[in-house]
Amino acid sequence: MSSSHHVSHRLVFLVWSLVVVLGALSGALVFDRLDSSLDPAASSEAESTEARLISLEGVEGSIGAIVRPGLDGAGAAAAARDAATKLGKLDGIVGVGGGPETPGFTSVDGESYLVVAAVEPGLSGDETEALIESARSVFGELEPAIAELGGSAVLDQELGDSAEADLLRADAVAVPIVILLTGLALGRLRASAFPLAIVLVAVTGPLAILLGLSLLTDVSVFAINVVSMFGIGLAVDYGLLIGSRYREERARHEDPRAAVAVTMATAGRAVTFSGITVAVALSGLLVFREPLLRSLAYGGIGAVLVAVLAARTLLPAFLRRFPSIIPPAPESPSDGILYRLSRFIQRRPGLVLVGVIAVLVVAALPTLDMKFEGLDARSLPIESESRGFADSMADEFPAIPLAPIEVVVDAAGDDRRLIEFSAGIAGLSGVQSVAAEPLSSGVTKLTVAVDGPPTGSTALDAVREIRLLPTAVVRGVTGEAAEEVDLLESVSQRLPAALALIGLITLALLMVFTRAPIAALKALVVNLLSVGAAFGALVWIFQYGNLASLLGFQPIGALEAIILLLTFVFAFGLSMDYEVFLLARIREEYDASGDNAAAVAVGLQRSGKVVTQAAFLIVVLFVGFAAGDLILIKQLGVGLALAVLVDATVVRALLVPAIMVMMGDRNWWAPAFMRPRS
Repeated sequence: MSSSHHVSHRLVFLVWSLVVVLGALSGALVFDRLDSSLDPAASSEAESTEARLISLEGVEGSIGAIVRPGLDGAGAAAAARDAATKLGKLDGIVGVGGGPETPGFTSVDGESYLVVAAVEPGLSGDETEALIESARSVFGELEPAIAELGGSAVLDQELGDSAEADLLRADAVAVPIVILLTGLALGRLRASAFPLAIVLVAVTGPLAILLGLSLLTDVSVFAINVVSMFGIGLAVDYGLLIGSRYREERARHEDPRAAVAVTMATAGRAVTFSGITVAVALSGLLVFREPLLRSLAYGGIGAVLVAVLAARTLLPAFLRRFPSIIPPAPESPSDGILYRLSRFIQRRPGLVLVGVIAVLVVAALPTLDMKFEGLDARSLPIESESRGFADSMADEFPAIPLAPIEVVVDAAGDDRRLIEFSAGIAGLSGVQSVAAEPLSSGVTKLTVAVDGPPTGSTALDAVREIRLLPTAVVRGVTGEAAEEVDLLESVSQRLPAALALIGLITLALLMVFTRAPIAALKALVVNLLSVGAAFGALVWIFQYGNLASLLGFQPIGALEAIILLLTFVFAFGLSMDYEVFLLARIREEYDASGDNAAAVAVGLQRSGKVVTQAAFLIVVLFVGFAAGDLILIKQLGVGLALAVLVDATVVRALLVPAIMVMMGDRNWWAPAFMRPRS
């Protein structure tokens, strides 16, 4: 091997080693810069009103505690007073309320007391975490009384910690299994070093990207899980596709360099187009105004870029440096299982087509009953601190809303218009109480308590009805429920444009790749069927509560809209990933033989195994995320696993061959300008 090859190998390995190191260092810093909320755009009514309320009150978030008597049945009142005094002296606390002297802050059984501390605005993540630990120390020293901690600041911290723990757990358990299985799929256990190379890059590279994004815009803590999950998934796909094609070519060429060259000219080209197509799907998120969705788009596109670049540079360098790590493929029969399945489908394509579509449509039917609610303590497992605090508040302090609807009104407390407006709110269905608090000259805050959880359906309906009340006062509605309403409305308004962008650009790219408009259009339609079936399964599992005990969650009767949107975008991207792999091989066979039926059968035999193996490995990866504690990450993991499973089995193995056989040579029709020049 020439010295130039040695130099190029070393340079590629050096560059990617630096990426891994940089990503690992970024991982140690990025979590402290991320936000655990799913807030709407800053220009929304809820966010702009919240910003105004913070400036008027000088408060951003709270830390609360329920103080209970100890084993001797005494000490709660004195302990609550002592804790309130100590809390007020902590840096970052701007006021403390509640306790035995405050009406309404005694539990329904008269034995426990609620203490609430207001948090100073503008604290960094590290400062907030230190403040919570100080508060935990104050309540931990109560004797003989005991305390249960909660509040918005604690909830935000716990959501972030759970997201980080879920990611580390999934990476620690699922990723090593996936790497080992990929190595076995490539012929021998030591071939696991091949996928390990690209997975290391896919794990760490996105962390550096998200850290950079956090310096420019708000980035959600859930972006870590989503971007990492997606980046690793693509890395496994690309590694398996290139490794499997190299095995084939290695059996045909004595010179490993020739095998690498053919591999990159075929599988490498498919990887490039696949990456571009997936990036287009992610770019649809840029249509939305929400910082979370835009940061996920940037981070996801960055993860795709890392995976494609690594597949196009690191993997061929690896194969040239270690040509024998992946063995040549044994001679396989041209009439294998998938070939025979395709031939069976060719004899009854209409029956297979109708049967598969019927099954997918029935599976998607639950989506007609889809309901949405927001992110609150119910997203955490029952044993979590914030979830326990929220449940205790509902049982012991039902008159005190955990996260009320807040209305900022430009009117004084004795203004007749304000009084009439307050009475109108109090008369709405589900509203428990309305409390007025003057903030400054001519500005009043109305705190509205409603039945049910903070972002439940009752609270969301109350926000909508408050905004529709006829009134002469200028008002703004905020709070967790208002943020969820604004998020849902913003997403629903921009969703058609996002879907159109994704669909049209994806269709154009597929046309360029396949030089076959009909085959490209077919790919778009069948992908929507597989995603629809996954959506139906999500409703059946998470909204209806089926399999709740098996998956370890408590159903809340609704889904989170953002998770459904992300499931669609990422599942659509992965479906197009497999479609590109399959179409590339079928097109290659058709160009060689000109026989559509034979091309479908042989192409399915030669690429179907790789697609099935890749899908199985991705399902293993996503199940690792589905085993996490956060119900949001669990929903995304289950949704993507089901979408990939349906797509790689029912859709790719049955539906696609049936359609392509029925279409015959029309699959490959193209206008003159798209045909290659002779």
